[in-house]
Amino acid sequence: MKKFAYGLLTGVVITIFSPVFEALSELALNWIEVLKVPAIKKTVQGNKEIQDIQCETENQGGAEAIGFHYTPQEDEYYDDDEYEDE
Repeated sequence: MKKFAYGLLTGVVITIFSPVFEALSELALNWIEVLKVPAIKKTVQGNKEIQDIQCETENQGGAEAIGFHYTPQEDEYYDDDEYEDE
């Protein structure tokens, strides 16, 4: 009978304190997210600087090679062309 009483008491205690443990774990995870903010800000700042540098280099010159001219073919081929002859 003592084991039953201890088991029942343990179940009640776990049931009562389970939301408390969940709230504490969420609080800890939120603090971890807050601690990650400075690193994210540095990353965003670095990405912005890289994007600005890339925009400057793209505006300075064209992407064409000297003496190269690309003329795409006008003909378009479709998979249905194979079956039209039949």
